[in-house]
Amino acid sequence: MTGKAIHRASGATVTPEEFIRREGPQYRDKGIYPECIVCGSVLHPYGVNSTNVTARFDHPDRTDCLLSSTPNPRYIHLQPSDWDLAAGKRLRETICRLENIKQAYAVCRALCFNHLKVSEFLEMFREGDRKRIWAYKGLQEWVAPYILVTLVDLEPNGKRRFPLRFVLRKPARQPIDAMWVSPEDCALEPVFADSGRPMARDPIVLSDDRIEAARADTAWIPDVMTKRLKECCAHR
Repeated sequence: MTGKAIHRASGATVTPEEFIRREGPQYRDKGIYPECIVCGSVLHPYGVNSTNVTARFDHPDRTDCLLSSTPNPRYIHLQPSDWDLAAGKRLRETICRLENIKQAYAVCRALCFNHLKVSEFLEMFREGDRKRIWAYKGLQEWVAPYILVTLVDLEPNGKRRFPLRFVLRKPARQPIDAMWVSPEDCALEPVFADSGRPMARDPIVLSDDRIEAARADTAWIPDVMTKRLKECCAHR
């Protein structure tokens, strides 16, 4: 249940009204469908000519896409106010520049208490691709690592003795835009991924100086690690 979708024939984002104006009510006969921006599912416009409901795109039944009527609560924080696919493509290209991807990893690693495998960062990035976070309208590059760490649960390993998850705390009923519009009102709370219980650690305020210091300290990352970090940008 969303107000925006991708018009498959053109790649543009459209509202239900715009889609029907382009394709008409017989779009099924033409085999042209709107596509969910996040999960890629075929959607159907609803209520375009109704005076009783707000027009929307409906997902297939029982999907847990965050834009559906039955979203997975794990990712409900990822709701943006709007989308910009062209800007998202440019942002991803910018982040994938050599120094920028190293900085993104360094910030994610600092957020994860300085224990983050490259493979875990790659999974974060790929999950970001799957959920199209880059296309959030107005998203600023510096915010991306703070979103990435909320996308996957980190399992215990030789250096981390607990399953880790980050939960975004932001003003109630605000879209994820609050992370770059009013970052001082947002924080990441580390919790035990298996139980959801908060850890005995203070929430991390966005743009915390101790975390941001990692962005300027990437000289320690060896070439072999840099080569692996670039892998996340080779796939979509």
